Amino acid sequence: MPRDPIERETAVGEDYSVAVPPAVREAGAVAPGDRLRWVVGRYGDVTVEVVGRSDEGATYDNFDHVSGEALDEQEFAGEEP
Repeated sequence: MPRDPIERETAVGEDYSVAVPPAVREAGAVAPGDRLRWVVGRYGDVTVEVVGRSDEGATYDNFDHVSGEALDEQEFAGEEP
């Protein structure tokens, strides 16, 4: 059943983190560990979509922890930073 669109605003933290507002989490069934895709369109519009749902009990202990500097030095989408 269609429902009215939900629009909420959040602030970007100094570390570029963004919280998903409660109304959006609930309506979109967004859970910790879900993967989000951020897309910047041709005219600068930004959209976000859930592209991967977390598994219950999934952990991320096998990921390497990196600092912001390490992230700045990596290549993204085949482009030099």
